[in-house]
Amino acid sequence: MQIVEAHLIQKPVRAHRRDGTAVAPLAALACGLRGLTQHVELRGFEITGGSGHCVQSTDATYLNIIGNTIHECQQGGIRIDSSKAGVSHHHQILNNVIYNAGLVNSSNNAGSWPVILMVDQGADSLIAGNQVYNSHGEG
Repeated sequence: MQIVEAHLIQKPVRAHRRDGTAVAPLAALACGLRGLTQHVELRGFEITGGSGHCVQSTDATYLNIIGNTIHECQQGGIRIDSSKAGVSHHHQILNNVIYNAGLVNSSNNAGSWPVILMVDQGADSLIAGNQVYNSHGEG
């Protein structure tokens, strides 16, 4: 198993690849990860702050986000999307706690509602057991 690290504000994130194949470098954001590729798991971290979504990925496969505490996000807590239907697939978003997300709309007059938790155009994905509260968005 290969371990990839990206340093965030709170502490390093260790992303584990299950199959041991080469992994594309992960880019660290102030509050999460962008561009996760395949067979990556983000488990048991506190992820906070930044100007975008706390955790965001496009076109990932077999991405697991499990048991994290995610808060103080200007946009949403978790956003997994795809450039087109079927490219992003097999995700598990389980037992995360998301609060104080969507802060860009905390006054309820930002003109748009950020999505707090979303898998968009992702096939064969499971979202269960997550808690979302004190957030200013939808999803």
